[in-house]
Amino acid sequence: MQTTRAPIGLPAGAAHRCELLRSLLETVLEQIPSGIVFGEPPEGRLILGNRQAERILRQQFVPAPTIEAYQAYHGFHPDGRPYEPQEWPMARALRGEVVRDEEVHLVRGDGTLAVTLQSAAPVRDEEGHIVAAVVILTDVTEARQHEKALRESESRFRLLAENARDIIYRLRLRPEVRIEYISPAVTRILGHTPEEYYADPDLSYKLIHPEDRERLEAIRAGRETAATLRWLRKDGTIVWTELQSVPLYDDMGNLVAIEGISRDVTDHVRAAEERERLLREVQDRAADLETIFENTDAQLAFLDRDFRFLLVNSAYSRGAGYREEELIGKNHFDLFPNPENQAIFERVRDTGEPYRAVEKPFEYADQPWRGVTYWNWVLAPIKGPDGRTERLLLSLTEVTPQVRTRRQVEQLAQVAQGRAAELERLQEQRNDIMRAVSHDLRSPLTAILGQAQLLDRRMEKAGASGREREAVQAIIGAAQRMNLMIQDLVDATRSEAGQLSLERQPVRLPEFVEALKGSQAPALPMERVEIQKPPELPPVSADPARLERILVNLLSNALKFSPPESPVTVSFAQRGDEVITSVTDRGPGIPPEDLPRLFQRYYRAPTADERQRGVGLGLYITRMLVEAHGGRIWAESEVGKGSTFSFSLPVA
Repeated sequence: MQTTRAPIGLPAGAAHRCELLRSLLETVLEQIPSGIVFGEPPEGRLILGNRQAERILRQQFVPAPTIEAYQAYHGFHPDGRPYEPQEWPMARALRGEVVRDEEVHLVRGDGTLAVTLQSAAPVRDEEGHIVAAVVILTDVTEARQHEKALRESESRFRLLAENARDIIYRLRLRPEVRIEYISPAVTRILGHTPEEYYADPDLSYKLIHPEDRERLEAIRAGRETAATLRWLRKDGTIVWTELQSVPLYDDMGNLVAIEGISRDVTDHVRAAEERERLLREVQDRAADLETIFENTDAQLAFLDRDFRFLLVNSAYSRGAGYREEELIGKNHFDLFPNPENQAIFERVRDTGEPYRAVEKPFEYADQPWRGVTYWNWVLAPIKGPDGRTERLLLSLTEVTPQVRTRRQVEQLAQVAQGRAAELERLQEQRNDIMRAVSHDLRSPLTAILGQAQLLDRRMEKAGASGREREAVQAIIGAAQRMNLMIQDLVDATRSEAGQLSLERQPVRLPEFVEALKGSQAPALPMERVEIQKPPELPPVSADPARLERILVNLLSNALKFSPPESPVTVSFAQRGDEVITSVTDRGPGIPPEDLPRLFQRYYRAPTADERQRGVGLGLYITRMLVEAHGGRIWAESEVGKGSTFSFSLPVA
């Protein structure tokens, strides 16, 4: 260490203390790794410098008498401008300025360039006067060289990274998580720009496929260094990347950063998935073919060019009467000699054209009891790459039962045709009879009914009563029932022949039933009929004449089969796009076993006495008329309590 001597004239004790403090200061200064230089005002004379300063400057410390003498150290700014005397950190500190880490370039004593960081500060006495200034020099020459090399290396790396097709990245984990670098390839692969990643360090977590989140966390924790991960691209598609990472640790063993490269392997993954899918499909098809091959009724055999068996299914083995192992490798015509068939085989092999035969007859010479059998044949060539037939596929299917059945069916069809013609003739006869019944019976019946009604009105005017009046009314009732029976027969015939026509129009059911009560009062005790009118009910689409027949049939049955004084209720209800009409009586009810047969043709309830029985067409005709409207009809009953007959009609 180079120092100036202590001032002359101090007392002995003070001089000793001064030397002691100087020795202590020298010891401290020699232990400090930075260069230390002291100066004093007002001229700026350099009075003290440690050996670290000499090593940095690579020359012996020479006290400068004035600030102007600092020029001997050849200092200049980083931009190359030389330091003026008053710009030096020491000069500024002597003026009271505090300088921190100012970069000063110096020419060393050996002519080399030194880069220093200089911090300077004034030293003041108790009164605040500047009595000295101290400058701390830190040699950063090597650090700057390393930084320059690093910048050059980083420039080369960035040039490589900016043009790489893979994503190159560096993730800082301490003291905070942030993306220090990510290459532009991330935009092409994942759709997000590097700036988006710099702004949001957690963007990777937001884009990772949920099922791969644990793998990503393992990589960030340094537990894994390689993984294939799925990401959600900005356009919503899935991207697969193959990631290789390197964890970086500090001197304390703490994980501080992750560097890595991520390659887009979506096409490879999809190609692998497609290969797997195709392989599975081939395996599945092979399994399906094996199942079909073994379970089909057709007798299948593969043969080589010389007609030796290569593969047969179980059906072929059974049909041939040999076990599979007894057939494989054997020549077909050594086991089953047949010149005609051998010629067919040779033609298919040589021409490459398949052979097909349908219902080919064949008789077993050793099984005459089987008679003539029939077979569907297919003999197909299997060609190699050169177009030459390499193998043959033989398929034999016995169709003897089908041929015999078809011939039986053809015979039966001829018989059925004759019977159909006979039925058509009988149907026409029945129609003729119905037309005769409708015309020939109705004419005299109409005359009888008209005369009886006229006689009844005259007897009523004459005040006649007693047995004669009852006899006339009995004639009227019998004629009306006879007329209904005739109408039932005619309508049944028309319905079964598909000749029943409807003239639909909107009909309001409550009003229609109310009017029906009045028109039918002379023939039926309609005063017993009670109508339950709902507040709102849409009209239905119906033929009024046919609807009258439906209601008259149901009401007459209800009145006929219930006690004379009991009411019969007619109610209505809308269900969706249809209206349900229900007729309820309080009669004896119908046994459950009879309900399914109520609407069959010619069915008559066994509970009715002979006087109440008709021909069994009333409810049958009612069902036909309801169904012609597109509705349904059904019955519910409880023995001893009564019955309810309901039918539906579409809303108009």
